[in-house]
Amino acid sequence: MSVGNSRLHLGMDVVGLAGGRIGRVAQVRDFDFILEQPGQAPRFVPFIEIEGVEGDTVRLRVRAADVPNRGWAPATNLREEWPGMEPDRSS
Repeated sequence: MSVGNSRLHLGMDVVGLAGGRIGRVAQVRDFDFILEQPGQAPRFVPFIEIEGVEGDTVRLRVRAADVPNRGWAPATNLREEWPGMEPDRSS
């Protein structure tokens, strides 16, 4: 199942396939979202990697431990790509 951007919103929890917490949605774009993880650079996650959405939780198709090995592009140039925009770090 591919989930579009209309089902995601800022601040949703992101968990792995087994339910382990990964992080949260920092920004929703047309074909992906930015995953913010504690102590790690934010990453672009394609919607195809979403297993499902339930309430305020996004479940990915991978286990939390496998996220670093997925090769998702880092979202480190947010200011350059979208001037004045950065992931929300308020929580």
